[in-house]
Amino acid sequence: MIKKINPKLANALGIVTIISWGSLGLLGSEAASLPPLFVLAFCFWGATLIGLVIVLIRVKSGAPLPSVSLNNAVLGGTFLFGYHYLYFSAFHFAPAIEVSLLNYLWPAFVIIIGNLFFSLKSGIRGVIAALIGFSGIVVLFGSNVAAFSQPDYLFGFALALAGAIVWATYSNLRRNSSGDVVFMVTAICAIAASLATGFSWMLEDQSYPTNTQLVTLILLTIGPAGGAFFLWDVALKHGNAAMLAVFGYAAPLISTGLLIASGLADLSLRIVLATLLIAAGGLFTIKLPRLFKSKKATKVTN
Repeated sequence: MIKKINPKLANALGIVTIISWGSLGLLGSEAASLPPLFVLAFCFWGATLIGLVIVLIRVKSGAPLPSVSLNNAVLGGTFLFGYHYLYFSAFHFAPAIEVSLLNYLWPAFVIIIGNLFFSLKSGIRGVIAALIGFSGIVVLFGSNVAAFSQPDYLFGFALALAGAIVWATYSNLRRNSSGDVVFMVTAICAIAASLATGFSWMLEDQSYPTNTQLVTLILLTIGPAGGAFFLWDVALKHGNAAMLAVFGYAAPLISTGLLIASGLADLSLRIVLATLLIAAGGLFTIKLPRLFKSKKATKVTN
């Protein structure tokens, strides 16, 4: 069955995804004592299971089993695994705040790479919007930017920057892809899970999570490192993804807000100013209703 996806609904799903990513800091810190590749494997296999359950329910209701391009699944799975591996590895070589700052260049790279290689055609306005949003991140991290002058951290910074480029490229690839969203993302997660599992067995000492860690892993799987992949795919294909790219800068801001709520950080004028700049960058793109839409943006298979 072919069903139209309302762009406003798609944008709402994208915003929910970004909010979910904002919880990654707290949840990730809870899982930090576990091997990172093991965490990725758990989350990716969990996301695969979520997708398979949805597909099974649809098939039992009479919907035909959709087809999937193996080449696209392998490419997407490699990018998905590659981004998360680069991101988590960067924390072992450089301070967390600076790694996060560089990683959150991905919204700007979505627009820049999209313009250069994926016919995004956002024009100068989209680039300016991305820069406005990124200025909010610079303000958010304030004086910590000075740490980029430390040569000992260069490898970690390179990993974080590479991760941002990989995620932006993945987002553009998914925007331009065709086929059933749920089935394709499920296949992508299965490929990423297989890669994470294989590398975990080769490179890490195997351990078992405690009950508390298991709850954290389940929350990660349902949210920012699992279920969010499906929502983001729909949002990219059917919403104003240039606007969502700029609003992607809100994820570290949300993370900071959660840290404030948990008593691990203090509210400051800097955070308020960063919020205003990020919102300004997002609002700057709202008047571009045709931006970042594929030719098949009104169709999705259910």
